[in-house]
Amino acid sequence: MNVASAHSDNSTSELSDIFLKGMEIANYELMVVATPGEGVDSFFKKLEDFLVGAKASKIKTERLGKKPLAYQIAKQVEGEYATFTFEAPSDVPQSLAGKMKLEQDTVLRYLITRVKKTKGTLRGSLQDSGQAVQAKVEGEPEEPKVEEKKAVHPEGQAKVKVETKAKAIKAKKKI
Repeated sequence: MNVASAHSDNSTSELSDIFLKGMEIANYELMVVATPGEGVDSFFKKLEDFLVGAKASKIKTERLGKKPLAYQIAKQVEGEYATFTFEAPSDVPQSLAGKMKLEQDTVLRYLITRVKKTKGTLRGSLQDSGQAVQAKVEGEPEEPKVEEKKAVHPEGQAKVKVETKAKAIKAKKKI
C-alpha cells in the first residue's frame, strides 16, 4: 500500500487530528459590526461555516441586533452586531482575519480576542459544560466593618480660623 492510497483510506478527521496535535487550542471571541441589510444573515452563516471548516468547536453565536454607531463608518450610521465565541487552534484567528479583510463590503469593524479560561465562574468552564452553580449561604452575611477615627488635637479641640473674602473686605472697610 503506497502513501496515496493510505490517505484515501483514512478519514479526514484523523488527518486533521494529526495536524492539530502540535497546535494549541484556545478560546476566542469574535465581535463583528456588519453593514445592515439583506446579506447580513448569509454573511453570519458563512462565518459559522468557516469556523466549522477551520476545526473550531463549541461555536456560539449571539446576534445583538442593529445598533447606532458612535461615528459614521463607510457612510453608515447603523451596524448589525454579532459575537461568536469558539474554541479553536491558534492559527484560526489569523485565517479568520484574512477572511474578514476580503469581506470589506459587509464588515465595518471586527475584533478577535483570546478569552482566558477561568475556573469557578459562569463564563468559564462551568457555563460551557452546562452545569448549574448554586452558592450555599450559611447564616447571615457579615456586615462590612467601618472603623471611625477622629483626629483630636493634643490640647482638645482644634482651633481653625476661617477668613472668607467677604469678611476680609468688611475688616478693611472698618479700618
